[in-house]
Amino acid sequence: MGNLAASSQEPEDGRRAVRHRTFLGATIVHGDDMLTVACSVRDWSESGARIEVPPLPVLPAKFWLLDRRSPVAFEARVVWRRENIIGVEFTDRRDLEGATQPRMVILRGIWMENAPRSWKIG
Repeated sequence: MGNLAASSQEPEDGRRAVRHRTFLGATIVHGDDMLTVACSVRDWSESGARIEVPPLPVLPAKFWLLDRRSPVAFEARVVWRRENIIGVEFTDRRDLEGATQPRMVILRGIWMENAPRSWKIG
């Protein structure tokens, strides 16, 4: 999830962007109360991701996905779901580094709680 630069490869399966297999930790943040759920990212592309979540009775159709390796929040929309595997499309991307909007400041705080130790120093 760290490098989101455009790839020169064309997707072979009709998708808008090339998927990259991965196994990275991320955090889902949703609702007015900014509830959090840990998840794993299995595939990543510029336009979306395939994530694995713990069994949840309800997950909203839209939420923020926080990349634990960099201070970036992706607004995600659920496109498909098969049990605990969810396909999402990214509808927005926000850099949390200099966040000033109240909701983004809260997302930055949540990200900091889960960020690698190297980001917390300094």
